[in-house]
Amino acid sequence: MLVIAPIVILTIGSFIALIVSLTGEVLSSRGANTLTYNVQDALNRIESDVKMSTTFLATNNISFSSTASPGNPANPQGYGANNSIEPFRNVGASEGQMLILNGLVTDGDPLKITTSTVYLANQPNSCTDPSDPLAHTKNRPLSMNIIYFTDSDGTLWRRTVLPANYAEAGIRCGTNAIWQQPSCGLNYTSPFCKTNDVKLVEGVGTDGLSIEYFTAAGAPTSIAAASNPAETTNIRSTALQSATTASVTLTSKRTIAGRDISRTGSLKATRLDTNATSIAMLAPPTAAPAIPVVSSNVSEGHHVTFTWPRVATATGYDVQYRINGTATWTTVATTFGSNDRSFTFEGATHTDTVEARVFSKNSAGTSTAGSRSTTIPQWAPLSLENGWTDYGPPYATPSYTKTKAGVVLLRGLVKNANPSLVPATLPAGYRPSNQIMFISSSNQAIARLDIKNDGRIELPVGSPLWFALDNIAFMPSEASFTVMTPLTNGWVSYGVANPQWERTGYTTDSAGRVHIRGLISGGTTADNTNIYTVPAALRPSEYTHWVQQNGNSVGAIGYNPATTSFVSKTGNGNGYVSMSIIYYPAARVDGSDCTTAWCTLPLASGWVHYGSTFTTPRYTKGSDGMVQMKGLIRAGTNANITGTTSSTSIPSAYCPKSRLIMTVLTADTWGRVDVVPQADGTCFLQGSAYNTAWVSLDSIRYMAE
Repeated sequence: MLVIAPIVILTIGSFIALIVSLTGEVLSSRGANTLTYNVQDALNRIESDVKMSTTFLATNNISFSSTASPGNPANPQGYGANNSIEPFRNVGASEGQMLILNGLVTDGDPLKITTSTVYLANQPNSCTDPSDPLAHTKNRPLSMNIIYFTDSDGTLWRRTVLPANYAEAGIRCGTNAIWQQPSCGLNYTSPFCKTNDVKLVEGVGTDGLSIEYFTAAGAPTSIAAASNPAETTNIRSTALQSATTASVTLTSKRTIAGRDISRTGSLKATRLDTNATSIAMLAPPTAAPAIPVVSSNVSEGHHVTFTWPRVATATGYDVQYRINGTATWTTVATTFGSNDRSFTFEGATHTDTVEARVFSKNSAGTSTAGSRSTTIPQWAPLSLENGWTDYGPPYATPSYTKTKAGVVLLRGLVKNANPSLVPATLPAGYRPSNQIMFISSSNQAIARLDIKNDGRIELPVGSPLWFALDNIAFMPSEASFTVMTPLTNGWVSYGVANPQWERTGYTTDSAGRVHIRGLISGGTTADNTNIYTVPAALRPSEYTHWVQQNGNSVGAIGYNPATTSFVSKTGNGNGYVSMSIIYYPAARVDGSDCTTAWCTLPLASGWVHYGSTFTTPRYTKGSDGMVQMKGLIRAGTNANITGTTSSTSIPSAYCPKSRLIMTVLTADTWGRVDVVPQADGTCFLQGSAYNTAWVSLDSIRYMAE
């Protein structure tokens, strides 16, 4: 017996272990089957609801209330604990993703052919119109929200959300009761909630429900902004307006009989009516709508567009705007309906601050304003095309601007393997009335840049290694120019016989500068030959030299105070010479205030004023922030033209933030002078590739930053 007993005990223990193991296998297998069924059942429900929905939502568009009032019962259907009015949202850090759908309320099972949509009374038609029995079917329908969400225990639920006044017979057409019923959590009972939420799957957690949205069932990529937690509700709502299809992945993880079990399922469902996004979302309101959430963006250089998502119960919106904080708001005359949620303001310019405020309204009242303030950047990015790219730091990013005096400027360094291709197109408002030509720099040599009246920028002469846009400045098509006539000594305006080019003319801007534009051709090219006698009020005070484009080579135009005329300079041919000139007339004198007068330019490296009647080395800044330089200098070295210490460099208020390449005239040929910013905000002029016999700074202009 002593031998047999242990054997019997071991046998019985093994048998019991086997029974326990087999029981665990059976339980886990049954649990796995149940879990598989629950996951698939949940996906089936989601697919059915998506197909019947009208809109994907970023948050519920039916308002919640935990406080009842006459004619408006409590509606505690928000996310979280009992009586909650916290809104749902389709993404979140703690609660995970949710699927929020807008659907139509019906008077019966929506899957039956005898079921009808519930339409709202007097929205806008009467429920009974003898002349048109179907007039009420053109009314706004009553809507609901279907929401799939996980609770703090990781269980996936389905909730049906209805407006607080959904049961009031007077708000809708028809006598049949509404088929859908509002639901609440299992532990909450309320006269409002007629049923409990549907419990679908346990073990989902905050990461078990994953949803992507697409513009169509066959769309290759999802709408990233629609489910990006980093985006605002407003941006997600806007993105979801274009979504017709949802891809849903559901994963549940459970421990059953000591075994970890995981089941995953996926589907892709499309709304049956992909044009239903604009369907009304609520019953007639009992209170004013919520405050709109306004966002904005800047395009086309200075156009500010304000947008806002649809506000629940809102039937329209009022919009006002103001510029730079003025006390008075201007009301936009446009009528904004429930689907009109965008306003573009084009009346400001760079560095202006535009503020808009939007009021949502319905028959019950008007909300307080939702507002947005946007400052238009000084520079707008130039959209490069045809293989052109940004050269990169320390040079400026390719961009454009328009000053408050109306001057258009370009900046940046670009490159391309094929420089003959168009690098960019300027938008309307930044274009000349006809084609104009400029001289520029490209890989240490002369370059040519043309701008056409359709905004196309062309670079017919230059190197693919780099091309500078930095000292291109002109008045756009809205500026009024006076034609320069008559020209003398055989010179004529090239644009007369070639009307695609600007005719030679002049104008002044509000900052007091004179602008000359156009091409001239056919005249006597000897040095100091008169071309045009300048009107007295527009004359510079000193002999001036401007570098110009001349038959795809270096040309020059001067002003000779002895003859009060623009003159041809040595090196010009008579095929054509550009006149792209900006300068201050004699009325601007020397002084200590560099924003109203000329200040002394701090020269270095042996550079001195050339002397006599030629321009003195000076700099100034216009009322619009554009810096202008002048000066004929000589005897320096091929190095820094101005000092580099904080006491000898150009002050920060007159400097750019990126390095700029200026094209200048040097001993009747091409030269380059860079404006180089320093760490302390000051800047200095650095020369390269020029003749030190003399250098003219008269063509340098740029925006201070």
